[in-house]
Amino acid sequence: WKTHKKKIKKFYLKQKKKSDVIISASPEFLLKPLEKEYNFKVIATKVDKKTGKFISKNCHDYEKIKRYEKEMKKKDNIKSFYSDSFKSDKPMLEYAEDAYIVEKNNITKIDPNEYKKNTTPLLVKIFLSIFVLSFLTILLGTIFDNKVILEAATLKNNLIALLLSIIILTIVSKITIKKIDKKNIKIFCIISLIIMLIVQILVIIYAKNRPGWDWGLVYESALDHTNGKLSSYSMWYFNTFPNNKYMFAIQVILFKVIKALGFLKYSLTATHILNLFFVDLSVILTILTAKKLFGKKGVLYSIVLVLLSSAFYIYLPILYTDTTAMPIPIALIYLFVSMDRQEDKILVNKKNILLSIIFSIVALIGIKIKITSVIVVIAIVVCSIINQQVKKQAGIITIILITLLLEIVSINYIESKIHFFRAPNRLPYSHWVMMGLYETPSNVKGKNSIGVYNKELYSYSFKLGPSEKIIEGNKKTIIKKLKKYGPDGYVKFLYRKSLFTWGDGTYNGSRIIAEHKMVKKNIIQDVVYCYGKFFVYYYIFNTAMIFIMYISFIVGGIGNIIKNNKDITIIYMSIFGLFFFLLIWETSSRYLVHYVPLFIVGIIPGLKTIRRKFNRGEENE
Repeated sequence: WKTHKKKIKKFYLKQKKKSDVIISASPEFLLKPLEKEYNFKVIATKVDKKTGKFISKNCHDYEKIKRYEKEMKKKDNIKSFYSDSFKSDKPMLEYAEDAYIVEKNNITKIDPNEYKKNTTPLLVKIFLSIFVLSFLTILLGTIFDNKVILEAATLKNNLIALLLSIIILTIVSKITIKKIDKKNIKIFCIISLIIMLIVQILVIIYAKNRPGWDWGLVYESALDHTNGKLSSYSMWYFNTFPNNKYMFAIQVILFKVIKALGFLKYSLTATHILNLFFVDLSVILTILTAKKLFGKKGVLYSIVLVLLSSAFYIYLPILYTDTTAMPIPIALIYLFVSMDRQEDKILVNKKNILLSIIFSIVALIGIKIKITSVIVVIAIVVCSIINQQVKKQAGIITIILITLLLEIVSINYIESKIHFFRAPNRLPYSHWVMMGLYETPSNVKGKNSIGVYNKELYSYSFKLGPSEKIIEGNKKTIIKKLKKYGPDGYVKFLYRKSLFTWGDGTYNGSRIIAEHKMVKKNIIQDVVYCYGKFFVYYYIFNTAMIFIMYISFIVGGIGNIIKNNKDITIIYMSIFGLFFFLLIWETSSRYLVHYVPLFIVGIIPGLKTIRRKFNRGEENE
């Protein structure tokens, strides 16, 4: 207790009385030491400390009422009863005048007769149903109708991947059923992260890439600027694609620092180290968020999933917005779930105000680095509305939105005063929507590139002239294309586009890093490059991992319809927001990478449900 008594809830210590009774199914000898120190009564299961044999009946369920009445010689006079498990304490919750459920630091007064009825609001049920059906469609489509531009994406390999996903789910569920103490979790965590770091370093060394496409242009431009020159083409590029200006600024700062230290010739290695920092920061935030939401088993699940996910390895040779933005969506969720609450109300206190300000700063960075990061903010607001929580969350959400708005206005004003950050040639949003409507033949027989970057459409938009003319021309092209599809054809196109985007467990990394290799052929290239000798096994494994993800989304979504966990609904809403955005916008599997940490946290509710099916007799977690 010297170590663990600090975990006693602060709200209880502030209101505890001599008349309080702690009643538990835990062994009495574990709780008795607290009686004298805190001056309350303990009623628990009497267990022989040496043999572990029960001396009394398990103090559980209705037995708690019997023991309370017997030892306290009182009936029907419990004023308030607090529990963290409705299932095991339902009789006591019904027995008391006032009943409370405690979840982490959240205390909710309940009516025991109504609590377990499905109180999920209708709009939440509708959203979760759409979410489940969407990912069920993606799961089945990826298995039987895969649109990914990889020769390994065959029905045979997809069925093998499905079988492998079931095996992995079974193993993970069985392993995490066992009782694992805090010390062993720390050891497992440290060993896993060391293994992960070693593999990450090996990928950087043996799958090193020569800077190419957009990330190469940003890299070379930052290097040129550090050396006192910047080409007119680079200026034109950043004025046309201003979303990459902050990536440029980050690399300029990095290069100026290493130049001052005399290491500019190692500029590419410096980007790898910085990239490793961003990716592993997202790993830490994923584990912390899982712990906050699901406890120690959440830590185990998150570490295993992170260790097995290719997204934390495959893009390490490439410092670009996909990896730089990886910590942002998960950081936003972590900050939000870390706020103090009481009865679902987010308190407006010093801690929460500080977290709100940090939240808005992180959201602003997300807007500037990768705009889709801000979907999390939208999801929080929407979920507050559909969960009928507006009054309970209005204070903090208002602080977040006002702070974020002031930050955006301020940063835009500063940018307007700096010539480099102006974007007179910016392509309008209509261009990217137009581009997302087309599909063209790929280099893999029978497969098309769907909704991706298209050089011909890019040239078409530029030939239209000023921004107003581009928007007008894009709109005409969009309307023409939609009419050509018709309602039925457009739905089928969106189906194909969703499979193209979400069906690749390598997140298009195996194709991208194979295009600009810098080192001699080696075993890592044979595994991860799309033309590698052993790539088929890499494809099967990573496809199995996304099958686990979609199965877990489906199971977790159904579970959340039954028992609405509002924080999980926000995570699912964020994921669905990205799904919806990429249906409309220009797309690529690469655009999913910065949301992978959020995917991992979203997988855990489904895994927990599956786990309970493997161990039905275990107490509700």
